[in-house]
Amino acid sequence: MRPLNESGAEPGSHHAEKELTQATNHEVAAESTPSKSSLQTRRGNEFSEAKRAKRLQAVSADAPGKLSLFRSVYAGKASPRQCIKAFCLEWVWLDEAAIRECTATACPLHRLRPYQRREGCCKQVK
Repeated sequence: MRPLNESGAEPGSHHAEKELTQATNHEVAAESTPSKSSLQTRRGNEFSEAKRAKRLQAVSADAPGKLSLFRSVYAGKASPRQCIKAFCLEWVWLDEAAIRECTATACPLHRLRPYQRREGCCKQVK
């Protein structure tokens, strides 16, 4: 009688070889595939504090009135509406008219963009 391995299969049997191959494949896949937490860490580092500070400096120089918006967004204290506003402002570099006249209808935020004139909310002067 042959000795059994850890899984109860005879060493050298087809069942034992199959288990070994599956275990090896799983280990290789685990080594080559980054974990979810490591991806989140890398993404978090992509936009480092230094980059945020540089961006805040540029906003401060070009549009000081928008600085508090960007600070609250970077601090994670902004509403979804404020985040969309900051995104759009950043995309066209602080040009409100460009946001208002945006033609990027494929953008998922197009209908939510700020600075749109709403119909019926303002009286028209004749």
